[in-house]
Amino acid sequence: SAASDVYKRQPPLRSADWHETRFVEALGQRLGLPLPALPVGRARGGLLLLLQLLISPGRQRVLLSPYTLPDVVAMVRFAGGEPVFIDHQPGTTALDHGAIAQHLDARVAALLVTHYHLNQPQLVQLVQRCHAVGARLLEDCAISLGGELNADDDNPEALCSVGLVGDAGVFSFSAFKFINHFWGGAIVTRDRDLHAAVAERLAAMPRLGLWADHTQYRGIIGFDLATRRLPFRLLTHPHLLRQQQRVGAVPSIAPPRLDSTSQQASLATRPSSLALSQWRRKLPRLAQHQRHRRRIASIYRQHLGARIVGLQQDPAPPGIERLWEGSCFANLPILVPAEQRTNLQTNLLQHGFDVGLNHYPNAHHHPAFAGCGGSSTEVDRLCASMLT
Repeated sequence: SAASDVYKRQPPLRSADWHETRFVEALGQRLGLPLPALPVGRARGGLLLLLQLLISPGRQRVLLSPYTLPDVVAMVRFAGGEPVFIDHQPGTTALDHGAIAQHLDARVAALLVTHYHLNQPQLVQLVQRCHAVGARLLEDCAISLGGELNADDDNPEALCSVGLVGDAGVFSFSAFKFINHFWGGAIVTRDRDLHAAVAERLAAMPRLGLWADHTQYRGIIGFDLATRRLPFRLLTHPHLLRQQQRVGAVPSIAPPRLDSTSQQASLATRPSSLALSQWRRKLPRLAQHQRHRRRIASIYRQHLGARIVGLQQDPAPPGIERLWEGSCFANLPILVPAEQRTNLQTNLLQHGFDVGLNHYPNAHHHPAFAGCGGSSTEVDRLCASMLT
């Protein structure tokens, strides 16, 4: 597990600035960044900072997928923006370009795209559409560190890191990521003016306290221990079976999720020295983690083929193989008939597998965001038909 040593606290012997300089250098070399990455105390705080810089009285709308953490939508609200949900293409996590065209106008500050198990396709086209109306494109790269995208439609070999096709991208280095600590992330961009504006604001922010992320400890450590191979086989799996037999429903265990109801001070911070030293220590393992996940994904594709979310289209959309090769597969959702999903999950559970449903909820149904504009019909169908 990438999270297996997230809570091994090895006190850093040097200052946070020293660790940050070396981590930024190492990350820049690994991803081929044109400008230094800008580490943040919390990844969603990095998204909040970018939105605060882009949203203005005349441009308050932010277009985004409803298949996301409610906290991502909360950052739009905290920045003074108006969320507008963009539905997906059927059976995929790709945004519906028709819905984008319907809402993309001079009132839009940004289109926020998320890279899931497969990267978001046709990103160069979306950037051009945004710039045509004066909007920006932001990439949510929380689960796609190390992924690659085509940066030039005229040159299929022109590849770059996710986060660099749009105007800016945000990576997450929190507990259940390839490079991790309890909280944290980084902003990347090619835009020198935007980079300077972000850097100026970050310079005035305090470092995240060493124990400021203590609210995450219990949930993360408990989930990590419960899903390790031996504890899962001896304790967790029997417990899930007993629960299923007792209540007649399929139980599920999921990573802890923190939903912000107010703009916490931790959102405007820089990383602690401990987080930076952990990330720098783990960065060399990134390629190993990616090779492992891609091998698993290739086995799923060999046996399940078009049941993988995003591979149902026939004929396959242009560039799907290149998209597959550049994706990270932090999860790999499978589409099944909605009416059979409960039985399939139950049977898999009885055979010793922990099978979840949706990695994310449909945030359009969250009480705080149910009144937001846009649509999520296909996301509803996706969430009702998915096993992970």
